[in-house]
Amino acid sequence: MKSGQMFWGLFLLTLGSLFLLTKYDVIQSSFDFVWNIWPLIFVFWGAVVIFRHTLVKPLISGAFGIFLAVMCFGIMENTFFGFDFSQPDNSHFSEYYNEDYDTSIKTARLEINSGAGTFIISGTTDKLIDGKAYGSLAEYHFHT
Repeated sequence: MKSGQMFWGLFLLTLGSLFLLTKYDVIQSSFDFVWNIWPLIFVFWGAVVIFRHTLVKPLISGAFGIFLAVMCFGIMENTFFGFDFSQPDNSHFSEYYNEDYDTSIKTARLEINSGAGTFIISGTTDKLIDGKAYGSLAEYHFHT
């Protein structure tokens, strides 16, 4: 198999799979990491040039195709389909959490468990805790 066929075949297969898996919520992840790994394009490109006339070239081309598909998908996801949660619209909050402050409380512990997400702690309140959860990709639970 030619390395060009391997590259384009795996590129299109990966790109289509990522769009399909994201559309049906099989993948629920942030693709912000693509901005940090873009220099790997030069690593793969260099490997393709170095191993031009060897049996390894189709494998490197295939891996490069997968990598480039993830990069393209991540860029498109972040640019065109991503949601900016830094300034949420109040109508999209899915849950509100709050606990009144009680002077008998001597200690409190905050524990946040998450697979992926953004947590912003800011502002002041007269409550022990006052928070809002928003988004459609997860369930949120608050316990006191």
